[in-house]
Amino acid sequence: MPNNAWARNGIACGIVLGLVALAGCTPPPPPPEPVKLAAETTPARRPNAPQRVAQLLNMSSVDLTALFGSPVLRRNENGGEVWLYAHANGCSLDVVLFPNGKLLSVAHATTKTPMKMSEADCLQAIANNTP
Repeated sequence: MPNNAWARNGIACGIVLGLVALAGCTPPPPPPEPVKLAAETTPARRPNAPQRVAQLLNMSSVDLTALFGSPVLRRNENGGEVWLYAHANGCSLDVVLFPNGKLLSVAHATTKTPMKMSEADCLQAIANNTP
């Protein structure tokens, strides 16, 4: 009987080893499909900015935000608000808004630009958030 037990164990070991060897032969599953992020990484292009800051006068805060997005700085001052838009290329837009009915509207706006940049280019860069 002891020889019979060794034979059964040997057969069992052979089956297990054979299954393990076959398991190693199966190809790995295909890699998952890559996630497409193009829509998330491409910034939305805003409407064309005005050529001159004077065109911003009397614009509502809603329209200003639609054009330039959220300001980098916003502070209350003398019953109105001062908004600052800045760009990495060195240009900035300062806007003073005062209440006009239920909304704020632009009462004053000015740009500060590097020497070789026009006011129109600065406004467009801020509107499109481009360098």
